Amino acid sequence: MSETQCKIYGMDYLYALSVAAVRKSEYSSDVKEGLKYSLNCFYRLYGGQDENFSPDAVKCGLYELVYRIVCLKAATTELKAMWYIYFPYVILAGAPHDEGIYAALKDELCRNEIYDAVLKSKYCEMVFDSDDEARSEGIDPLVIDWYEPFNAYKFTEIDGEMRIVSALKRELVLRNFDYTARFAERLLRLFPSSGTLILMYSAAVTGSLEGKSAQERVTIVTDLMEFIEAVKWNHQIQPELCYYRGLCLIALRRIDEAEESFRTCLELKPGYEPAELMIRAIRRFDS
Repeated sequence: MSETQCKIYGMDYLYALSVAAVRKSEYSSDVKEGLKYSLNCFYRLYGGQDENFSPDAVKCGLYELVYRIVCLKAATTELKAMWYIYFPYVILAGAPHDEGIYAALKDELCRNEIYDAVLKSKYCEMVFDSDDEARSEGIDPLVIDWYEPFNAYKFTEIDGEMRIVSALKRELVLRNFDYTARFAERLLRLFPSSGTLILMYSAAVTGSLEGKSAQERVTIVTDLMEFIEAVKWNHQIQPELCYYRGLCLIALRRIDEAEESFRTCLELKPGYEPAELMIRAIRRFDS
């Protein structure tokens, strides 16, 4: 899912979750109508559909709207995480800044359990990774301030591994290959020498080949081989890089070269099972 798609489908999901929470709330029917009307006005700013509301519906300010929703008893951790991700779109919509409500929203949403839910959300990639890059790109300082504590959380190491890396490993296991590849590629701009990210990116890209057209596969594996060539200086992961290079060559149907790459992998790392399995598969295919 591209950033544009995240914005569109994320807004759809945020809107649906928010409306559902308002409906379950203990507010009176007229207050509910006003909150749903306010939600729809915000939703329409980002391409959402117009809906019919009572002419007596009273619209509230966007900051107040978000605060009232996230404080509902029916507001789940998932809903709060979605509002944490998308609150900057309230700022970018030109809503008047209310320092008091902004501080209250931070108290409500800037919590580790919310951050953890953001990490597990497929819309996590809507959050930029580098405050410095955001400043250089002219991002609103208020947006940078909003995301700053989450970025500190996601890059904190637990047992020697950044939280965001652990989250992406889960996505890789769940076979969310395109998402993992996009995110790992982003992080490599910040951590270009990370062997873990290099291998995660390589695994995600090769995993993403399934379902792609022949032309798409050629483009993808050619780009990955160029990437592997550029990072082969990382000797600690050289055996695994040879393995992923072999997978690329398999996709290009250059079978002899692929087998040679797998054998090089085994010379560097004897007993590396994935390479052994690929060599056996090649032999079965040839026989």
